[in-house]
Amino acid sequence: WDVMQQGFYVETPCHSLARPGKSMAGTRITLLRKEPDGFDFTIRTPGTPPRWVEMDAEMTHVWRLLQNEARRKEGPDLDKFTELALTFYFYYVNFGPLSRGTAATGYIAFFALMLSIGYDVQCSPPEGTQVDWPAILSPTPADFVNEVKKWIYPSRVKTDILDDC
Repeated sequence: WDVMQQGFYVETPCHSLARPGKSMAGTRITLLRKEPDGFDFTIRTPGTPPRWVEMDAEMTHVWRLLQNEARRKEGPDLDKFTELALTFYFYYVNFGPLSRGTAATGYIAFFALMLSIGYDVQCSPPEGTQVDWPAILSPTPADFVNEVKKWIYPSRVKTDILDDC
């Protein structure tokens, strides 16, 4: 604060999978003065029409890759499908389409995607970890996947839960 003498933000980069080499606006991490003698530290996502178009293109691209992987004749490759499901989560969290609950909604979608191919992810994030922060602070989906797979991949368990529906 002493350097800027005013509120400011930094914006995390969010690299495109659908358009290699393209970087999009990620999440804004802001610091604002709060009178009389405090500060507000917040995260914000820009809700501009061009950004909605970019993020729609990313999530549509990943969704198609997920569909293709799920429909493979020999069945989906578990690691590849998990990577794509986490990539979908990465873009959803960086998009931040909801004013509240984006991370939780995206995390539920990740679990649902895994169940769709017959796998239950039976773990919680490590203590002190919120899954959205590694996604927000990672510039690429691959960086995010590498960060969380060490505790997510070992917890995948084959399930027939959907057979009972």
